[in-house]
Amino acid sequence: MFSPEDVLFYKLMLESGCPELLDEALDAALKEEDPLSEVVLDLAYSGEDENARLSALNKYLENVPDNKIDADAVVDRIFGLFIEKYESIDKSEGYLKSIDGFMALMWTTYCSASEVRCLEGNFLINWFSALSDYYELTEEGIPYGDPGDGIIGESAFRESLEALLYKRERVCVSPWRPDPPKRGLIDMIRSLFSKRT
Repeated sequence: MFSPEDVLFYKLMLESGCPELLDEALDAALKEEDPLSEVVLDLAYSGEDENARLSALNKYLENVPDNKIDADAVVDRIFGLFIEKYESIDKSEGYLKSIDGFMALMWTTYCSASEVRCLEGNFLINWFSALSDYYELTEEGIPYGDPGDGIIGESAFRESLEALLYKRERVCVSPWRPDPPKRGLIDMIRSLFSKRT
């Protein structure tokens, strides 16, 4: 029997381009459930039609209050899947190039999850967006500024991504900060104040 957490997880993964996870779960449910639950029946009748499958999952979730979904359990499943996929990547061809598909999965998962009320504001999910942005900047070789600004290249990006995946740590990834005021402006302000005293 699919739990609300299962249904939300499979919905997010289906929207993120991983239908095989739902396929495996549905095959198992068809063998194990007796009688079949409504969501399993709806999914079975949907066949390979992705829109029909999403409709069946959404129909189920519409009847589940947000406070009845364990959002942390869904996030745990997402991280478990991400770690499994990340570790299965052959990184010998160049790190940034090899994780391109993985980063696309992270971005699409963020896009799907950001529209789910019970996951709104989850900082771990929100970091998927930030790291996707910084992946693009790192890949394009856009300079990050001073070392104190955060991620400063491929190895630091990798360290930050792995800190998020394995330790669920927030990482300092902000490459921008305002330019310091020009020296002439500071001198002009000082001269204005010195004239008043």
